[in-house]
Amino acid sequence: MALYLEVGSIEAAEANVSETTGTVTIRARIGNPKHVLLPGMYVSATVAVGTGDKGFLLPQRAVSRNAKGQATAMFVTADAKAEQRVLQTQQSYHDAWLVYENVKEGDRVIVDGLQKLRNGEAVKPTEVGLDPQGVAQDATSSTTPNQ
Repeated sequence: MALYLEVGSIEAAEANVSETTGTVTIRARIGNPKHVLLPGMYVSATVAVGTGDKGFLLPQRAVSRNAKGQATAMFVTADAKAEQRVLQTQQSYHDAWLVYENVKEGDRVIVDGLQKLRNGEAVKPTEVGLDPQGVAQDATSSTTPNQ
């Protein structure tokens, strides 16, 4: 196998991963100045994805969809009220969504009690952390729950 040193870029990628092979189809644009690559050739590639530093990971359980199909989440405002925001999700990463818009450093996202919560409603937030299974744990507690 020969190493091809041209750098390319991803132009499109399918949202689904094959359950049988674990592969995903992508379309890439790669320079071919020496005409080494021929139409119909299959290649193996190393693809760097998710190297941006401007995004935030929001727990999937905090994100829902509105009637238009847009991703939304509820946040706590400075005056302790719930605020719904429309998000631009890029992709999932483990149990979170990678979000690039409408979230900033220091924002507090609501992860529990969303069923009855309405935009503008007063809230009494409690800081929590999420364990590896996505279960909310009191952030001030020094004990770990039973597995």
